[in-house]
Amino acid sequence: MRRWLCAYWSFTGSIASRSMSPLPARSMITVAEGAFLGAGPNAASAKLGAAKLFEGAQQIALSTNIEEWAHDQYFISRVGEPVILVAPSGAAFDRATEILSELNYIDAAPIFVGDLKPTEPAVHLPLAADLSEELTPVLASISLSQVGLHLMRLNGRRSYNFPTRRRHGSTTTPSIASRLANRRELARAARGERSS
Repeated sequence: MRRWLCAYWSFTGSIASRSMSPLPARSMITVAEGAFLGAGPNAASAKLGAAKLFEGAQQIALSTNIEEWAHDQYFISRVGEPVILVAPSGAAFDRATEILSELNYIDAAPIFVGDLKPTEPAVHLPLAADLSEELTPVLASISLSQVGLHLMRLNGRRSYNFPTRRRHGSTTTPSIASRLANRRELARAARGERSS
């Protein structure tokens, strides 16, 4: 546990001292949706990554198990489509590297989140090394959250896209009208329509 805490603080300190590159988010700005793949404990990391795109960038994303992607989404993935593969060392690593090879074969735009450098071309979001696999979602969540943050900023959005009203120096909650406008915007995005 002590080793894990030291690695965690070292990793989070390096993230805090220098913001992660917005490069992964830039690859996602021109597409209608993105995919997040994970297995084992990082299936939850994939879900979190997709949720961060919904919440901040208000962009459609799907999350699925690495193996399920190989039998389902593989056949509908498009050239240049960003696919974030959460693949730290562990039980699913070998299968994840096979999937990375397939992502390159179909000319997707893979983004690899892991402690080891990918063996195939991919943008690499590094995780701290030498952690047991069940602890890696804590670190993966940091990188995945930053992808969502950068994409939100590149899209010119703010968190939840609620306007902030100030009154007498304090911030008030968004109005009902602004919340309804936000929901309409999310519905347009879900239908694949671009905002004006």
